[in-house]
Amino acid sequence: MTKTEVEAIIFASGKPVSVRALSKVLGGSVEEVQQVVAQLKGEKNVAESGVYLLDHDGSVQFVTNPAL
Repeated sequence: MTKTEVEAIIFASGKPVSVRALSKVLGGSVEEVQQVVAQLKGEKNVAESGVYLLDHDGSVQFVTNPAL
């Protein structure tokens, strides 16, 4: 499981994806997926980014940066 794979699935989904589903599909543990999600949030959730990674109730989704 790579960060790129997690990012691609979240992006392609267009709707919230559960961390549990990501771990099952990619063969990683829930904890590993949560670590990757934390890395992606650190990269994407900045003022200069047009994309924001929303993490809510165990699911993640890319949305437009709310600051825009």
